[in-house]
Amino acid sequence: MEQQLILAAILFAAALIGASTISLVVLVGLPHDYLCSSQPGNRHAARGLLDATCLVLKNVLGSALIVVGAILAVPLVPGPGLLIAAAGILLLDFPGKTPMLRKLLNRPAVLRPINRLRHAFARAPLLVD
Repeated sequence: MEQQLILAAILFAAALIGASTISLVVLVGLPHDYLCSSQPGNRHAARGLLDATCLVLKNVLGSALIVVGAILAVPLVPGPGLLIAAAGILLLDFPGKTPMLRKLLNRPAVLRPINRLRHAFARAPLLVD
């Protein structure tokens, strides 16, 4: 029983560190005008096997981040749940993603920490229309 508890704690810590790292890379790497209305639409149409594979992997990674973010967003569970879920949504490709992201990121509780992260890495604040 004790070994299972230790294994669960290690897996939780690994998931938290991995999801936080991926979220950091996604949120810091975005262009500052990614969600501005002047940005063109999604141009990530798969043209070959490599593109299709990358698209599938990106969506699987995004889905995993959303699941981990949802778990970490539960009250009394430590971790940046909403930020990790937002990074997961950014990775997914689905119709209506941009309006949903704008609605999510217009919340000061979500946008403020993202922009603090971007500032720490000398990136311009994320603009949301």
